[in-house]
Amino acid sequence: MPWPTLPIENLPAWAYLNDVSFHNAKVTSTKGKGYGVVCNKSLDATDGTSDAPALLTVPHDLVLNAAAVDEYAKEDRNFRQLLDAVGHHVTRQNLSLSRTTHPPSYPHAWAQN
Repeated sequence: MPWPTLPIENLPAWAYLNDVSFHNAKVTSTKGKGYGVVCNKSLDATDGTSDAPALLTVPHDLVLNAAAVDEYAKEDRNFRQLLDAVGHHVTRQNLSLSRTTHPPSYPHAWAQN
């Protein structure tokens, strides 16, 4: 089953509805590489620290992390069985497997060039 995609033109609306903010950055097509986040200004630290400025603000609920995987496993018995079968050290390959069996509840797959 192919992963569903949305037109890249829908990204600003999706970001707004999901409280994702772009800071001096935009998503644009890059030659030969598809879409990417491109910064509109220098990434040099301006306040004398070694920290570069943030490009995105993403709500915690949208970030896939171990806690989110464990929480979802509590809610979905089939996902729990899948997680137990592959072990609790989830790799990118295992995540791809879970995507094929459990589509996400929010659209986040964007069209490729």
